[in-house]
Amino acid sequence: MGDLSASIEELDDYISSYYEDDIDLKISTAKKILLLTLDMKNMEHIVTNDSLLSLLSRTLQEEYEKSSKSTELCINILCIFFVLSNYQEFHSYLTQHKVGDATFKVIEYQIRRFDFSYAAYMEIDPSNKAQQERELRKLNLMIAKQDKLFYISFTILLNLAEDYQIEKKMKNRKIVSILVRMLERNDFHLLIVVLLFLRKLSIITENKNQMLEEGIVEKLGRFFSCQNNLLLKLSSGLLKNVAFDKSAREQIEKENYIPKIIDLLKVPNFRFDSLVLLYILSFDDKIRNTFAYTDCMSLVIKLIAHFPEQLVGKELVALAINLAANQKNAELVSEEELQVVIDRALKNVDINLFKFIKNIAIYSQDQETHDCLQNNLGKFLKLIISKSKIQDPKIEDLKFEVIGILANVKYMGDKWENYLNNTFMEFLHANISQQIVEDDIILETVQLIQSICNSPKSAETLAKNKFMIFIAELLISKHEDEEFLSQNIYALYQFLHHKIGIQFILEQQEILMVLLNIIGSTNQVLKQVNDDVLDILREYHPDLSENIKERKYYEYNREWIESVEEYDKNVLGQDRYDFGDDINGEYFGFYDKDDNDLDPRMWDSDLDM
Repeated sequence: MGDLSASIEELDDYISSYYEDDIDLKISTAKKILLLTLDMKNMEHIVTNDSLLSLLSRTLQEEYEKSSKSTELCINILCIFFVLSNYQEFHSYLTQHKVGDATFKVIEYQIRRFDFSYAAYMEIDPSNKAQQERELRKLNLMIAKQDKLFYISFTILLNLAEDYQIEKKMKNRKIVSILVRMLERNDFHLLIVVLLFLRKLSIITENKNQMLEEGIVEKLGRFFSCQNNLLLKLSSGLLKNVAFDKSAREQIEKENYIPKIIDLLKVPNFRFDSLVLLYILSFDDKIRNTFAYTDCMSLVIKLIAHFPEQLVGKELVALAINLAANQKNAELVSEEELQVVIDRALKNVDINLFKFIKNIAIYSQDQETHDCLQNNLGKFLKLIISKSKIQDPKIEDLKFEVIGILANVKYMGDKWENYLNNTFMEFLHANISQQIVEDDIILETVQLIQSICNSPKSAETLAKNKFMIFIAELLISKHEDEEFLSQNIYALYQFLHHKIGIQFILEQQEILMVLLNIIGSTNQVLKQVNDDVLDILREYHPDLSENIKERKYYEYNREWIESVEEYDKNVLGQDRYDFGDDINGEYFGFYDKDDNDLDPRMWDSDLDM
């Protein structure tokens, strides 16, 4: 502030100067008070001086609409409040003197002033270049001064918004709309505070929805093309907060953000934020398809391979897992890349990496991918069998994922036969024993048995080792759970369509009853697999075939049959019709008559009525 000096001893004199009409004196005094606030020793004297704070707040509210000199005065007063607002312990003093309200009024006025000036500029005749240039210079000068004022004002409001009740009041005065509009400005410091403010507000759903209505996604795009790291970091943080909304994710894809965010993965300082943002975007399968047209999967694999810690970071592997849950992305992973991930997963027993490998196994149809998985079957089996007797929740999670990988390896042919030794079959049996195993693991194991039974030889080997009996027992014990029913019935189908165990199932009356009851199920997946099993069984059991026909007839006509049964129960099942008060049928023409009074000709079809 040049040669300007100030003394706390002269504070009363500074206050007195505000009762003068000299605007230059007021500006000079404001600068002196500002100088005092920069020394912590003076803070207590200033914030506890009610006369000073009240006077400054009132002056701000009286002067902000007057002249350019008044604008300079307002900026200096706002600078005083700016310094004080940086200390949370002083917020109550500022609130008491309505500093937030006064600051908001200044902002609203300056926005109206800009709108008026801009509208006037746009009305200038384009052919009048001299006037256009003159008015443009004026407009740019005003914008420069406003940007400084807005920066100070929004910082004050941001600091005061630490109190949620004050933040709510700001929301009611459309702070979100005002801030989103400020994103069109070019002043670096103003943009920083605006992005910080919006990021803070965006954690509230109502504010986030308002931002989306105001076009926040589109307006942030410019910062992803700029060379300023701080603006880029704040923008990606704000975008991350709004991306939890499905409609926002769709807008982000539409505005072509995904390739730009993926490029940030290559920059260490932006890697974490971009990983989290990409992970959120990967929630939707439709958007996952977009990733397939980028180098994201390749970058993710490289980051996994070179991750410095033993277990891969959750954000990175979560993104990998989501991307792999899409066929196009899963098939982008080469055999060499998959082998790198498998080696790392096996070495460090990284459960999350096994989840990623499982998704690759499920969604990829690529022959080379499954050749790679087949080449590692022995390693997978060795790992889970060696860990299977350890009682630890993490081991159970590991078992679930690795069994899932084994269950989804494709193009095996008869190769499972090479692994069906006693140790592996004991492991399978142990994991469908419902007394000691979680349901999720039982289901994965049943699916593994289904996969093994794709081969007639392997199905026969499992049948010889009583696995049809185990599945049948499981079907009965879990017959009330539709997921268990469909998986167990499909496992039986895998045996039966190889003509294995048909007679055994036909002798199980309880199983046959379950199968017949499923005919009426509304679950189409369950119904279809059940029909497939019954189609095989009916060829070998004529009576069962009739039962199936009857059951299907009943289910097809259930509504009509039940209505008839209900009618029979309510009407025909009674001793006589209910004629209400006319219990003897007096009004129906047969009261007090006997059989001799009835005319038999009434039943003669030739009688002319």
